[in-house]
Amino acid sequence: MTKDIVFTIRMDPRTRDLMKKAAVKEHRSMASLIDKIMYDYMIKEVFIDGPDLPRERRREPREPVVLPVKTLWKSGKKKAAYSGVALNLSKGGALVTYPKDSEARFSSTGGLPGFELCLKTPKSGKEVCINCETRHMTDTGSEIKLGVAFVEPDAKGMLLLSRYLN
Repeated sequence: MTKDIVFTIRMDPRTRDLMKKAAVKEHRSMASLIDKIMYDYMIKEVFIDGPDLPRERRREPREPVVLPVKTLWKSGKKKAAYSGVALNLSKGGALVTYPKDSEARFSSTGGLPGFELCLKTPKSGKEVCINCETRHMTDTGSEIKLGVAFVEPDAKGMLLLSRYLN
């Protein structure tokens, strides 16, 4: 979808500052966040429905899953492993959630580091580990959700993942 319409909005400084913070937290520009908020409102209030709803933009469809995962984060020479749960999965990425009380700590300032996502595919029982980069982060209040894209996955891991998803 092209975004070539310019729209100017007035807001008080406090609202603007809160929008800036929210945009940083969501890893979006302010314009992208405002566009998303307005679009989500239009869907919620049923101004947009049926054939007007957006189509999936991902190359690979996400499959809903509930799979325990281990994420390996590198920071300099340190490596830390955290447990999470994959909520959806595709050949291109995943949505991973961590409970708020987990040991995993994320900061929305700066970029999130790349990490390795490891999971056991239920069909084979074999562990697949894939390098990831975070595309977006959402704090729901009770959990942190990371939308991740797979980065240069190896052929063997992708074959196991493909067999599981098909």
